[in-house]
Amino acid sequence: MPDPIYLLNSSIVINGALEYIVPNDIDRVVIHKTDTAPEALHNLASTGIVDIALKKSSKSIKSKTFKQVARQQKVRGPFRVVLNGQLLSAAQATTLRIAPAAIGQVQVTPATADDPVALLSIKLSREKPIQHPPGAIMIRGMAVQ
Repeated sequence: MPDPIYLLNSSIVINGALEYIVPNDIDRVVIHKTDTAPEALHNLASTGIVDIALKKSSKSIKSKTFKQVARQQKVRGPFRVVLNGQLLSAAQATTLRIAPAAIGQVQVTPATADDPVALLSIKLSREKPIQHPPGAIMIRGMAVQ
């Protein structure tokens, strides 16, 4: 089953970058399913959305616009963005940002005479499972040997 999309403050895609969040900086976590997702994110909610809001005093995670990612991939001119198989609306592609650690794989389909708009397909990275030493016992989220 595909992973949900993790958002930071409803604006930055952070799949694969959760390790950079300090737990004490979290203000709230909201889980959205298809029927409860905000209208602006509704089409991305098929696998669920985990929206993590940080406290005002917290530092945010470094991120890029999709336009910056496209330029980095040598895309010139208009482009569409597909995120984990879901086509982003033009509004989503301009308002959402993505953490570099969230980018697992990028594929570019260049513009052609038949379709003058390039396609930037991004597969999100997956969270790395936490490795505990053999025989570790978990008590309230802490490994005890």
